[in-house]
Amino acid sequence: DVSTSDVSKYRVVNLCGQALQLEFKSCHRSGLIKRVEPTGSKSEPLDSWVLAPNFATAVVVAFPGAPSSSQPLSLENNGAVVIPSSSDNNDASTHVIAELLTPSPSH
Repeated sequence: DVSTSDVSKYRVVNLCGQALQLEFKSCHRSGLIKRVEPTGSKSEPLDSWVLAPNFATAVVVAFPGAPSSSQPLSLENNGAVVIPSSSDNNDASTHVIAELLTPSPSH
């Protein structure tokens, strides 16, 4: 038996030690928000949020309750965005990065 996380196209790992809020951007549906608790090295599948019927093209990341969120992170290309701090502390050590990595296509 293969578990769902082994075959998921989109997965998330939260290493920051705090919950994160993912808001998926789609022209077909609004309000696609998922809370992700810290996962350590384990990943959680996201296919049901990204793929049909939602067809999300980007994700915006924030700390729950924070006044601002990241810039949209495209789900179609590799990229990275800074997640604004959940506090007034702008110390560089508190910055968290959201990054999208894709495997190299095999030929």
